[in-house]
Amino acid sequence: MSEYIPSAGMWFAEVSSRFTLRIKPGGPMQIMRAVLPLKLRKSDEGDAGWLCRLKVSKVVNGVTDAGVMLVSLVPCRIDNGAMKVLLHPGDQYVFDVIGGGDSIFMSGEFLTESDKEYPDTELRKLAIRPKAPKARAPAPVVVKSEEDEEQ
Repeated sequence: MSEYIPSAGMWFAEVSSRFTLRIKPGGPMQIMRAVLPLKLRKSDEGDAGWLCRLKVSKVVNGVTDAGVMLVSLVPCRIDNGAMKVLLHPGDQYVFDVIGGGDSIFMSGEFLTESDKEYPDTELRKLAIRPKAPKARAPAPVVVKSEEDEEQ
């Protein structure tokens, strides 16, 4: 299901490890910051903390490119990161959370001119489905004869 926001002013979106976020900008927009949420999954005892990365890929003709990492965050050390990433209208971008953590929040602003009207920007969450387990080989069929049953 898609959500549409006006292509003007500030914007805010969540990218979760449970879904990818596809953005189709209606006007030129900029990502300015990525932040880890306040409520975090605790690290295992002895862990120095886990790395949570935000990846962006561009969609061209329905195919997603390899993408790039925008930011790497570590709870209690680097829990937010500033950036200037421009997203162009007419293009499609897919955002993923890679590594530990449940989600990353990103914010930014539209770089639109006040005297022009732009179409709304589409934000769409796409579910990530786990890979199906490999099918097991069927058990062999064993036919017992009457002699086997008597013994």
